[in-house]
Amino acid sequence: MRDKVYLIFDKTKASLKIKSILIKKVKITSLIKSNIIIVLGGDGFMLQTLKKLHKYKKPFYGINSGNYGFLMNKFSNENIIKNLNISNSIKIYPLQMTVTNKNNQTKKSIAINEVSILRQSKQASSISIIANKKNIIKNPTNNFEIIRVPYTDGKKTLNVVSNLKKAYESKGKTLINDFEKNISLAIIDDAWKTHLRKMDELKQSVQLAVHEQKDPLLIYKFEAFELFKEMIVQVNKDVISFLFKGELPQENQQQIREARQEKTNKNLKEQKDEIQNLDERSSVSRAAGQTQGQQRQITETIVREQPKIGRNDKVTIKHVMNGENKTLKYKQAIPLINKGEWVLVE
Repeated sequence: MRDKVYLIFDKTKASLKIKSILIKKVKITSLIKSNIIIVLGGDGFMLQTLKKLHKYKKPFYGINSGNYGFLMNKFSNENIIKNLNISNSIKIYPLQMTVTNKNNQTKKSIAINEVSILRQSKQASSISIIANKKNIIKNPTNNFEIIRVPYTDGKKTLNVVSNLKKAYESKGKTLINDFEKNISLAIIDDAWKTHLRKMDELKQSVQLAVHEQKDPLLIYKFEAFELFKEMIVQVNKDVISFLFKGELPQENQQQIREARQEKTNKNLKEQKDEIQNLDERSSVSRAAGQTQGQQRQITETIVREQPKIGRNDKVTIKHVMNGENKTLKYKQAIPLINKGEWVLVE
């Protein structure tokens, strides 16, 4: 019968609400006198509690009050006592890590979920993994053969796969060779993917060369060769840069500095042209049409220098060469005047 409960919880509203309900339903006692520990929170709080209180060797019962609760149980107001009594116990075997620093100071810690080793300096560390009182590195029957080591140049991180036994026996020399090989292959792989994407784009764009009376296939070969040369140059730069700058990721707060503020030209002004929508353009067009309609129309008046002559009116014409005069109807005189030999006499 699990009737003596030690309750531990985080400070969230959901945990405090469940706590107020449990106080009325179960008997809360001290950690020493309890026969079960109820943990209110999420998976992270459960792992912290297991690490902190595992030495008391009491069963833990988790009730989820967070976002994720893979290690926790769902809270039931009506069946909480029943769930406590029928719950099954699962025994776990946490890992224990023993660390000895350069001053021969030893510290032990357990790992319920995972172990993380963060570098505080560039000094190499000697790591030994022991399972079932045997060093798995020296044990030929172990299943741990491959390790994955992250490397970064400060911008991106790549994982290097190496043989654990060879790296241990060579004191890290094979790890350096694997580092150079894996980094080079990873950068070449990324560059080749980018190159293939550019080739696909080039294949679509060279079709327009037909309109310029050029051979698309010939243009494609020239441009593809230039893209390949650019890829080779970029791969060489990236590989050399990563190999020179690559190191193990480390978290050192002293090396965190504020980024330099980039200098900007204060004389430059940013301006964005506003694009009018359809309604705005229509209103502007209507306003322009109304303004144009309101403007005074300028009418050009043609003033005749001579009185109008009818087609049947009698006119006198004169020959420009011999001075001969004729009197006839205007419609008969028009052909003679148009030839340029006769002129109209007023």
